[in-house]
Parts: sequence; C-alpha cells; structure tokens
Amino acid sequence: MASNHYDKWIIKSLLGFLLIVIAVFFIYYSLAYLQDTSRWVIFAVLDSLCFSLGVYFMGSAFVHKLKFDIKHRQKTHEQAGSDR
Repeated sequence: MASNHYDKWIIKSLLGFLLIVIAVFFIYYSLAYLQDTSRWVIFAVLDSLCFSLGVYFMGSAFVHKLKFDIKHRQKTHEQAGSDR
C-alpha cells in the first residue's frame, strides 16, 4: 500500500539524514585539519548549508509521514466501516 506521501517520506528522510551526517563530517574536518588556515570559512558555510537543508528535509519528511498515516488510518477506518 505504497503512496506518494510514503515515497516522499522515505526519500526526504534519507536525504535529510545524509545531509546532517555530511555537515557533521565538515565540522570534524575543519576542526581537525583547517584550524590554521582561512579555508575553514568555506567549510563553515558548507556546514551551515548542509545542516540547514538536512533539517529542512527531515521536517518535510515528518510532514509527509503524518499525511501518509492520516490517509492510511482513514482508509482502514472506511474499510472497517464497510465490512459491518
């Protein structure tokens, strides 16, 4: 019983999680290797961008999960009502 909201939930949650993990790696890389150079600013911008997009996609995935659950409950409720 896959739906469009279910597909969007899976894709956006994976993408959001991946972006947050990339942001954490950018933080660790810049802390470990770029303390004495000015390139850490580029990695700080990339980190903030990746983290913000990751949070955005995770929030959007949460909304699609809720929409899928509501639609799924309505269908099961309608089917249970018609079986009586």
